[in-house]
Amino acid sequence: MQEAGRTIYVLGHIRPDADSVCAAIAYANLKNRMGQTNVRPGRTGPVNPQTRFILNFFGIPEPAFIEDLHMRVADLLENQAPPVTVPPYTLLREVGDLVRTRRIKTLPVLDRQQRLLGLVTVGDIAEKCLEELANPDPVEAGRRVQQLLAQPVSCIMRTEDLVYFTGDDLITD
Repeated sequence: MQEAGRTIYVLGHIRPDADSVCAAIAYANLKNRMGQTNVRPGRTGPVNPQTRFILNFFGIPEPAFIEDLHMRVADLLENQAPPVTVPPYTLLREVGDLVRTRRIKTLPVLDRQQRLLGLVTVGDIAEKCLEELANPDPVEAGRRVQQLLAQPVSCIMRTEDLVYFTGDDLITD
């Protein structure tokens, strides 16, 4: 049950009053006794005089002040399998198989040093296939789609105006 290396904070109201602070302390204590020793009480605002009196009376330290409640990119990726990536020489047919079997919509294209070279999306592949299928001769259209699928992903990947995030980046509107 223990989640190695990560502290989990139990928080109450944004403007904490006595009941929310005491509830956070009690619940964190319960989780600790149940074996989840990485759970700590927290608060999102200043402790009011009534709460301070209660904590002092029982000799309980104030919970940690948690100022930043923003979600980060790393929070979304936690406990996820590593992202599926492809090298630039991967054939579009193989990319199509990955997209179908893994149910993913975007594939990062990485070099040997794992640096981002570009991205390819389901939409990119579909757009190129539809361009080839627009040929009025169905035999020629089929041949051109087959040729396209035999090309490396580097021929259609997006390389400009890419936006990417690191684990510490905030998720905001």
